[in-house]
Amino acid sequence: TEDDVLAYVKSLSKYSNSMVKQLFRQVKRGFTIAKEMNLIQDNIMESPDMKTPKIGKPVKKISALTREEQKKLVDGMSSKTPPEGRNDYRLQLFIELYSGMRMGEVNALRGEDIDLDNNVIHVRSTISRGLNYKEFVKDGTKTDTGKRDIPISKTLRPYVEEALRKQQPNRENLIFFDYNKDDVISTTQVNCYFQRLCRDIGIPALGQHSLRHTFATRCIESGVPAVVLKTWLGHTDIHITLDTYTDVFEQLDQSAVNTLDEYLEA
Repeated sequence: TEDDVLAYVKSLSKYSNSMVKQLFRQVKRGFTIAKEMNLIQDNIMESPDMKTPKIGKPVKKISALTREEQKKLVDGMSSKTPPEGRNDYRLQLFIELYSGMRMGEVNALRGEDIDLDNNVIHVRSTISRGLNYKEFVKDGTKTDTGKRDIPISKTLRPYVEEALRKQQPNRENLIFFDYNKDDVISTTQVNCYFQRLCRDIGIPALGQHSLRHTFATRCIESGVPAVVLKTWLGHTDIHITLDTYTDVFEQLDQSAVNTLDEYLEA
């Protein structure tokens, strides 16, 4: 009954609105299939009252660096070197900042994933956590659309080339590897380093994932279409991109109007 469906939907309030929307869509599809198979006579999901609800958690406001903070970070990372014998995570951070890749994806990169001839990074794996919280290289990404090709920009290319030059033999054949522990590098390791780095440099310690948001923010500011950004970030739905960065898009409204005015007056 409609009451059953509504009761189910209300139980989803702990999820984000984007997740509620996906689950609600699956329920509608299930009823459609059931009717096609003559398992039910009426499809209650076709009722105009059965609209996608908005009861989930609000989309978290993203934490991205400003242009000034980004410059301080880049300058700081370029000048700071970790103590001898300690892991250096700066190249991973630069790659995340200029590609928008998730840190798990960066740490899972292998040499064959980098195509310098065609300026493309093939994102095919990620570092995941298994039994006893043990990290391992997972064949596949966080989502199906996470398997993607990311263009290597002129800004990104030097860091990718340096990472390839510095790669040493390891049992996983990874570009980035913890040779001190003979193990894969976790996102937590990089994040702890990033937090300390931000405090030393004097910028907000927003967490390493903020570099992915910073990349997306700079893309939007420079005019990269949302549908292209969706592909680069590996989002499953364009609405995730639009919802996540709605504040950034809204800030550009006035500049878009000015651009339109200039075009129409030409």
